[in-house]
Amino acid sequence: RHPPLPAWDWTLMSHWLQTADFRVEPAGPPSATFPRKLPPEDPSYGVTWMYNQAQAIQAALAMDDLPTAERLAKALLALPRAGGAWHNAYVTESRAVATALPAEQASSWTGPNMAIGHALLNLLERTADPQLAEQLLAAALDLVGWLTRLTTDRGEEAYVSVGEQNRQVWTEHNQRAFAFYYQLYHQFTHPQSPHQALLARARQRVAVDTLKQRADKIIHWIQTTMWA
Repeated sequence: RHPPLPAWDWTLMSHWLQTADFRVEPAGPPSATFPRKLPPEDPSYGVTWMYNQAQAIQAALAMDDLPTAERLAKALLALPRAGGAWHNAYVTESRAVATALPAEQASSWTGPNMAIGHALLNLLERTADPQLAEQLLAAALDLVGWLTRLTTDRGEEAYVSVGEQNRQVWTEHNQRAFAFYYQLYHQFTHPQSPHQALLARARQRVAVDTLKQRADKIIHWIQTTMWA
């Protein structure tokens, strides 16, 4: 028999999430935690990776810490973007695009942006702030427009590349894009959404069925071509 797993101290985990400076905050000096333990010559020193920021939002939601999730999302939404997508990493204190690793940090990749998209849509289901909800939906739709430029459509199937400057095609990124499209489609078609009025207005300018069609084409490519 395996020994019992140790109990998680959610209080300590929540406190770490609320104070760790691996993520961007709306204002105020960051706390001295994670990045300060890295040597200054490390390219990630003082840098916030957007995948981490998205995961921090998801973790806050999982711990029912809505204020932290909203605060992190507002900081993320205020960052400069490129064509509707976030860069992969930013300098934590200045919020400028990180450039120590230009190809990895300054680029905008599908994977991290889909992680952001999932986090924002999950928060959209939970927040009661109408202004934030509008910003979350607008950002998700901006990501749809950005993904369109990365998509190669071959009729019954389609796939997205890593980024506008990186035409590699990764299965993981396509799986994330598939899930993002379906999650957004579900937001529009789920009658119990807390923001029905907002979504109804957006439906007037969004081809909702296209979201599902794109998701279906991507998963068809993964199942019949990539994994064939």
